[in-house]
Amino acid sequence: MPALYIITGSNGAGKSSVGPDYIPEALRSTIFDGDKLFMQKRSEFWNSGIRSPKECKKLAMEVVQHTFDDLVQTALTKNEDLAYEGHFTNDATW
Repeated sequence: MPALYIITGSNGAGKSSVGPDYIPEALRSTIFDGDKLFMQKRSEFWNSGIRSPKECKKLAMEVVQHTFDDLVQTALTKNEDLAYEGHFTNDATW
């Protein structure tokens, strides 16, 4: 059965610097960084002309959630392990 590895914690807790040490080496280059994708997408939505910070945040969170769900489904289908780095800041991220 595939394993899901989760690296989570507050900003500055060491998720990116120390967290990968707890993940099997074969997965370290493929850790899905939800926080990084969120920041990237929020910026992209803002730059696309959506000038509501709340809407940019909502849309970015939806992208992260859908991307994560797709990665989990793919990992389960292929019987592969998956590693996630990010926050669990609301019900959607849990």
